[in-house]
Amino acid sequence: MFRTISRLTTIFLLTTVLAACTLPSFLPPIEFDTMLLPGTSVVTAEDVYLGATAGALEGPTLFGIDEVSEPLETGPFPNARPLGEFVRVAAEGDFETPATDPLLLGLPVPAGVDTERLALAVLVPAETVHIDTGDESEGETLPEPRDTWVLVDGRFDPDGRRLVTTLTDLPEGGFTVVLVESGAFGSPPLELRGASLERQQQVALGFEARCVGFWELGRANECTSADRAFMTSELENVYLDLDALGFLEPKLRLEFDIFSLTPPAAVALTYVAELRPYVTTGESGTLCLVNAAGSGNHGRYTSSLKRVAVCWGEPELTNDGANYNGPRIDNLRHEYFHAIQYAYSDSASGWFKESTAVMAEDSLATMVRDTGRAVRDVDVQMNAKPQWYSLQDFWIYLGMRFDLGLADVIPFLEAGGNEAALDAVFASDYPALGSLAGAYWAWVKNQAFEKTFALGGSGFAVMCDLDANNNGAYYALENTVSRPGGAPDALTFDHAAPLSDRIIILPPLTSRVYQLVFPATSSIGIDLDVTVSGGNDVRTKFYDPADAGTGACATDPDSTSLPMVSAIQSETRYLLVANTDASNVRTVTLTGRFAAVQGPGITIVSPLRNASFDENDLITFHARVSGVQWIDPQRVTITWSYQRGGLTTVFATSDSAEIFTRGLCDGNYTVTAEAIDVFSAISASTTTTFVVNDLGSSGNPPAACRPSITILEPRPGQTFADGQLINLRAAITDDHPEIDDPLYPITWRDGGPSGRIIGTGLESSTRLGVGAHQIYVSYGVANSTIGIAVEAGNPPMATITNPASDLFIPWTDVPGCDSIFTLTGTGSDPEDGALTGNSLTWRYRQNGSNSFFLGNGTSIDLNIRCGNTYEVTLIAEDSGGLEDNDTVTITVGAPPS
Repeated sequence: MFRTISRLTTIFLLTTVLAACTLPSFLPPIEFDTMLLPGTSVVTAEDVYLGATAGALEGPTLFGIDEVSEPLETGPFPNARPLGEFVRVAAEGDFETPATDPLLLGLPVPAGVDTERLALAVLVPAETVHIDTGDESEGETLPEPRDTWVLVDGRFDPDGRRLVTTLTDLPEGGFTVVLVESGAFGSPPLELRGASLERQQQVALGFEARCVGFWELGRANECTSADRAFMTSELENVYLDLDALGFLEPKLRLEFDIFSLTPPAAVALTYVAELRPYVTTGESGTLCLVNAAGSGNHGRYTSSLKRVAVCWGEPELTNDGANYNGPRIDNLRHEYFHAIQYAYSDSASGWFKESTAVMAEDSLATMVRDTGRAVRDVDVQMNAKPQWYSLQDFWIYLGMRFDLGLADVIPFLEAGGNEAALDAVFASDYPALGSLAGAYWAWVKNQAFEKTFALGGSGFAVMCDLDANNNGAYYALENTVSRPGGAPDALTFDHAAPLSDRIIILPPLTSRVYQLVFPATSSIGIDLDVTVSGGNDVRTKFYDPADAGTGACATDPDSTSLPMVSAIQSETRYLLVANTDASNVRTVTLTGRFAAVQGPGITIVSPLRNASFDENDLITFHARVSGVQWIDPQRVTITWSYQRGGLTTVFATSDSAEIFTRGLCDGNYTVTAEAIDVFSAISASTTTTFVVNDLGSSGNPPAACRPSITILEPRPGQTFADGQLINLRAAITDDHPEIDDPLYPITWRDGGPSGRIIGTGLESSTRLGVGAHQIYVSYGVANSTIGIAVEAGNPPMATITNPASDLFIPWTDVPGCDSIFTLTGTGSDPEDGALTGNSLTWRYRQNGSNSFFLGNGTSIDLNIRCGNTYEVTLIAEDSGGLEDNDTVTITVGAPPS
């Protein structure tokens, strides 16, 4: 299944060992005494052939080719008979050839040997074997890595009596290989063709899935030609899918047809994936080894050989074979994605590689979960097994939150895929999260109880509900002194006994949910603090079960102090605590204190009632709290606020002893100071009134109090037809809290501040003559300017058809308060006819923000969320650059608070 020309016979391409690999201790130093030039070949005294295709080398390169003693310190030799000396091939330095220009390697074949059953045994370093296991249990034990011999096939050269294969990489220390005889491989003779053809025109890319290892087990019927054809097609499909998303070429096994040995040349590139049989018996680490229940190894990617192996068929001696028959497309996509990961870097952490590979099984344009895996528990350490695979949920959460697809993983791959690299990408591309620590904390909160983004599974049925995937197994915090009758099942604050600190030890990137029980009392409250040793990377948040189903927990701030505990009845809370550091263990201490519960009183000392200030004055605010008996009097919080435009604006918080200053813009103010007892949530409040005078443009008000104006229509650079009506629309901000109307005249001019007046007010319209125009609008001391053009011609027409007019959507019609709304529209032009594609542009503003590009075409999807307003504009542009636009507003209701 070639992408350009018909399929040619292929041979194996021996590929890269990681650049970080070091020379094995049992191999002696090698002498680099063989010079090779691009497009030439050499034959050593031991009759070993080495050739460099035209583009394989940048210039003269030194190689070492030595016979070595059998390396007995390696893993067991495969079921094959060595036919000659062990040979080590190395280059002076570490290099990789271009994909279409390999090296050619040929080992001599002794006389009298059957040339139809030859292969090469290659020593693969242990650190380059990447195992994918389906076993995620806590007791999982993986085999220790070790060096492994792997058999690869080649082509027999009758003229030189050599078995010839290809190399694209030589790591430091090189490769150790030996010629072998094996019934599992064929070695057809080379049919070399003359070098006169244009080789560049012969290169073609194909795909092949190959059955390997079934014949030796007597199970060839489990991997048929139909199976190979099906998986070959899927290999091509996954290549095309991920190539279209912009991923690099995979570090995947390529095979070549040898075109010429003198000069060395190769054509017909073929990507190869192996289908391997499941087995239930074998030595530790055997590929596709599973138990009778099917738990074990389901695939493997070996970076040193760029080899993808997908487990296929039915395990022997198991009565559960039905679970293993049929397509293994998900395994193929998973292992193929490992090959793409290594095209970027070999430094990625294990959890990053496995979780993104799982996500790649189902995801393309949007993030899609592998629903065959359970939602991941929050109490499992992120960067250590088990449950690497279920960390797909971390990426699915980001995908749902930011509307991402699989291609959005590319920046993480380009950065290296380790914790430091992820930090850099989050800081630059996702400032709302800022770092891996911020992303981990946001995801953990969503998993544990916020449920703002419902990843799937029963644990996400209700917002602000505890993680049902944890099966109720929340951690208990025990007293430092054990109780009679055994340890408690939760952290219980017993008012009849002294409170002692509770200690929590958290490994890196680990979170826990702890249950807290507070018995009822009529006069005592509990103050609970969380302190951390060794860093500020431990984050905490309390959860009240009474918030289940309300969404309130998602808006509650993160806290290291319990907001309130009722002293009247028994209360239960939950504490989510996470160590967001990727490297260090953190110790967390919970400290509880008793406090008498009495209501506070409050008096505003400053500012005085009916005082008068100017906009550039700093106003002193101070309130005094009285009537409270506290063990810790600093635990009083005062909230300062005023009414503005029908909304309450909180402009400061302070404690009972704090004096601070603030500047305010002009207006009449009624300020409320509210003191809150954090132990019992009992509060008291008082108010004062004062006025702040407007300095106006002549009084040089502070920058924060100056008005501003922004032109919404027309857009900068927009082109109109001669005689076309031009809409003028602007948005203003000013500092007055008591009125909604503009304070100053709004004047539109053509040609700058002294140009002719063409309109007044926030919305107006005009017609202008052919030529360039400078649109200027002023509002008091504020102004804004853009440039447009008017040309001769007939303008197009833009029409939004869905919605046809302004639309209000109740929050009950938006599933999960986060949904997709499909916009449709048309464009037409007297000269061009119907407009489609890039001639139609969609833009939107959310809650009065700047205008953002949404997409092109006659329909587009808009992500809508509860409590937001979206102004959507469709712009039609004809071939002459003339434009028209249509605008609608979509308002989504907010759920009741």
